[in-house]
Amino acid sequence: MTSSGIPAPVSRTSVSPLLMMTHPGFPPRTVAEVVAAAKAQPGRINYATSGPGGSGHLAGELFRIAAGIQAVHVPFKIIADIYTEMLANRVHYLVFVSPASIPMLRDGKMRALAVTSAKRNAAMPDTPSVLEAGLPGAEVDTMFGV
Repeated sequence: MTSSGIPAPVSRTSVSPLLMMTHPGFPPRTVAEVVAAAKAQPGRINYATSGPGGSGHLAGELFRIAAGIQAVHVPFKIIADIYTEMLANRVHYLVFVSPASIPMLRDGKMRALAVTSAKRNAAMPDTPSVLEAGLPGAEVDTMFGV
């Protein structure tokens, strides 16, 4: 425990990038195309996360700032609601932890745009990193620990 009573971290156990993805029916197919669409329609493109202040929200804001776009954050409490809204094309892109997203990608229900790390993720070798997509200021990894 720290002197303020907050549990002190013991060890980092793993690091994982987040994943930016869209519904396959959303016309932009790349990060550059999402950025172009958002710049053409300021404030009309939105992105979903699993809640305010979480890693997806912070990564989404870093992406928004690095891209110089006005995108609207739409927070949800459960991922099922996000997928429902994305399938209805009411939410345009999602920033979420990559391991939990892989089944949706494999099933073709979502399309990967980029991982939020500087390098590609071994589990998704065909998905570019945000650095490769031209947004070095959008790099962020989620850390897990004890």
